[in-house]
Amino acid sequence: MGVPLVVWRARIGTFSRNVRSVKGSSGNGPIALERLLLFVFHFTYLLVLLIIGNIELNPGPSLKSCKACGFNANSLSDYLVHLKIHEVDFNFKFICPLPTCHCSFSNYRNLNSHISGHSVSRDEPVRRVAARIKCSVCDEVFLSYPLMLKHFKTHLDQGLSYVCPLINDCSSVRNFSQKAAFSSHLSSCHGGWRQNFGNLFPINEGQESEAEQEFEQHERTASPEGSDVSDVISNDECSDDSDDSDDVVDMPGFDSEGIVSHFAKFYAMLGHLAVPARTVQKVSKRFTATSELLQQSLKHRLRQRLVKENWPEEKILNFLESIFTDDPFYNSHHEDGPGPKLTTIHLRKKYFMKNFKYVAPVGRNLKVNPKDRSAIVQYVPVPKTLEKMLEDVTIQKAIVESFVEPENPDQNVIKNYTDGIVFKKRAVPRKRLDLFIFADGFRVDNPLGSGKKKYKLLGCYLTIGNLKPHQRSRLKSKRLVLLVLEAAMMDVHNGFKKAFRKLVDDVKGLVKSGIVFMDEIIPVRLQFLIGDNLGQHTVGGFLESFSTVHYFCRFCLLTRDEYKEDQTTECPVFRQAERRTPSNYKRALRLAVKNNLESYHGIKEDSIFNEIPHFHVSDPGQPGCLGHDLFIGGVVDVDFASMIQYFISKEWFSLETLNQRVKVFPLLGSDVANGPAPVHPKGKKMGGHALQNWTFLRLFVFFLNDLILDTSDQVWELFLLLKRICELAMAPALTTRQIDEMEELINEYMSDRVILANNYKPKHHYFSHLPELYHQFGPLRALWTMGFEQYHQVFKKIAQASKNFINLPKTLAENHQISQAYQYTGDMFPSEPILPCKPVPLVPDAFGQVISDFIVASNINRNSVVVESVIVEEVLYEVDINWLILEKILEQETYCVGKIKVIVIEGDICKLVVEKHKAVLLKKYGVYRIMKDAIGLTLVSVDNLQDTGTFPSYKLKGKKCIALKNVLL
Repeated sequence: MGVPLVVWRARIGTFSRNVRSVKGSSGNGPIALERLLLFVFHFTYLLVLLIIGNIELNPGPSLKSCKACGFNANSLSDYLVHLKIHEVDFNFKFICPLPTCHCSFSNYRNLNSHISGHSVSRDEPVRRVAARIKCSVCDEVFLSYPLMLKHFKTHLDQGLSYVCPLINDCSSVRNFSQKAAFSSHLSSCHGGWRQNFGNLFPINEGQESEAEQEFEQHERTASPEGSDVSDVISNDECSDDSDDSDDVVDMPGFDSEGIVSHFAKFYAMLGHLAVPARTVQKVSKRFTATSELLQQSLKHRLRQRLVKENWPEEKILNFLESIFTDDPFYNSHHEDGPGPKLTTIHLRKKYFMKNFKYVAPVGRNLKVNPKDRSAIVQYVPVPKTLEKMLEDVTIQKAIVESFVEPENPDQNVIKNYTDGIVFKKRAVPRKRLDLFIFADGFRVDNPLGSGKKKYKLLGCYLTIGNLKPHQRSRLKSKRLVLLVLEAAMMDVHNGFKKAFRKLVDDVKGLVKSGIVFMDEIIPVRLQFLIGDNLGQHTVGGFLESFSTVHYFCRFCLLTRDEYKEDQTTECPVFRQAERRTPSNYKRALRLAVKNNLESYHGIKEDSIFNEIPHFHVSDPGQPGCLGHDLFIGGVVDVDFASMIQYFISKEWFSLETLNQRVKVFPLLGSDVANGPAPVHPKGKKMGGHALQNWTFLRLFVFFLNDLILDTSDQVWELFLLLKRICELAMAPALTTRQIDEMEELINEYMSDRVILANNYKPKHHYFSHLPELYHQFGPLRALWTMGFEQYHQVFKKIAQASKNFINLPKTLAENHQISQAYQYTGDMFPSEPILPCKPVPLVPDAFGQVISDFIVASNINRNSVVVESVIVEEVLYEVDINWLILEKILEQETYCVGKIKVIVIEGDICKLVVEKHKAVLLKKYGVYRIMKDAIGLTLVSVDNLQDTGTFPSYKLKGKKCIALKNVLL
């Protein structure tokens, strides 16, 4: 590895000056020859010194700091060793530390393998590069962020007020005038701020050289160039003769606290993986025994070695005690050691609560008799849950972006719930926290077993509406609110209201008092209650029976008799009924009480959620669910099954042929995860879950292919009409014109479907409300229940793993909260692109002539890198694999689609060079044929795509085609 740089400077400093003096002289004859020989002598001597001294002519690499904790490694090997402590962190991204590489990986093994592909020594010392950090107040330049921030606080001492100097990494607009408040802001909003984030402030060339000179001056002060060699060596080696110090320095990045935290994260990770608590406790006991055996073994081996070194017994005992007293592995698993303990479930929860944002569920008895504990609701306090969520940096970023997001300039485009009529009429302040609450019943055991009713639970979850739609759809955006056995709750008088009482009271308190977010109090609003139709009617105080009650709709006052009357005509036209409002909701309650009726206009009781200020279930505050109104027991589920039976009766194909084709069809891309289920022989419903049935509808044309006998058949045309309506209803954004088109198509479908064998259902009526609901609530796809219902699987997994159904809600809630605490150990929504393969520098000439010329003309940063694939926001983009839907070219007829040719990474920005093609609608089949000839290239950022998903293409009658999931604006 060689001697230090300062020693090399001390050895050759004087010779370099002599050589420079020789080079600067001039002369002729013998004097010039003598000087030339003297120059050759000094040059040779210098070369010998470089070889003998083993000088590092190429210093080690400069490395990035650890993004999680700011650790600065002394070598690449140290950095890799340090990263092992983050292996148990949730959602941790293992980023290549080399500054010229932009790869990131989801596990340590892949990063370690990737590092081997770099021609860099792992043991070379890190090259320290001068930092160039500028104060935002006075423009003074510093070597590091800690120095700059320390200097910044001196401005606060002067009584002046300034915004956070980390302006490019800070979303707060608050002015700080006190050091204490600013220090608190750094801790809460800029965790790991001590690491070098890169230049946050532009520095001109003069300032840059000034910073470099300051750094060089710093080096010269530490080791003068002209110092004597012996002085430098003696200073480096003097530690060999110094007295032993009692101070023990931890291995870089592995202090005792960090190692205990590592073990605690491991235990929390076991809970996240649904490992039963009793199994985790067995692991803990085995760790206790292992740490004891390991310590005894090490003590014995060390004692033997020290005895051979002739150490006195007393010194050996003192040495062993000083070493093993601070063993974090042993201490955390033994009661007699110092520090926190992880030996029992109670102690681990105590540690989680203090260090991992663990929020403990609170049991509340619904029975009057406190000894009767058969109806215990497990409630997770909403204020504490939100407090922990708002500490996550990625959630903070999303919420702040929702505050500053410009108002939609085009009032004819609806792309979020904030564009809906409901949100706008509530006059909500721009800075606020929006809550979505979901409630639904689910089973955790065999639905056909003897305990199918005994172990059915009511679960309630929440999420933050300010998150981006794709973030809200993720499981990790959901939080548990309460769990209770449904049967036990129903046995209690007013059991539902009692179960939700604490939740409603807490939300009322938040709405009245607000919540602290990034050092300021912002208002809180309950925006929507989300659920399937049965759950929405229960929560909203409506009658739950859809097949028998007179008023069966929570959106309007249509009666069952009126609905049946509209169906009897030869060409049904369905009437519009009066819409429900808070005023007629309250009027119905008064009339029910006055006339001593159990219900009036389908309302049986006042919803407990109507107590919350600025909210009412008939405002409206309960959006419909596309998953249930269309794909599960809805229009697609029953009508599409009826259409398939019709085609079978017309001898287009047999049920066996269809199921066999579905089974062997080569699904691609995202369709693989949602492959259709086989059609049931009875054929009354499709039988799959929501996304399976949606995939079946989209790809039905490709399954049949040559079996489509008559494209002018009425039922076939009805199928294409239903498919088109679904593409509109599932769109992430629509114009008002497209919503009007959806309304026209739904009215047409409701009239034409009279030719089907199955009857009209109540969900056909809900189906007719979709255009209106899109206007009211915004994109319905972002509000459907499927993401929440997927959360039920978490509890089913815990129950099946634990095999413990005694006090089931408590078992599920406590295990879930441990899993949630583990997730808080990492960022919820990391935005960095994940590069599964090694990037290479961008060289335009490496591509074909057309692409090379386009890259040059696009002025792409030449310091960018190129990869074959990338994962952004959990979506995989690959070169020459699937298709992107870019934009509409003509109304309903043609789309511009693209195939990725080059993936360019500019820091954290992913750009795609895309080859554009036209995709023309084949009206008889409802799919789009991709034209063979390209129409040019374009450069798009992933963040700017209207639809961030990728679409596989399939062959239809030999032509390459795609089936849309949704339309574009």
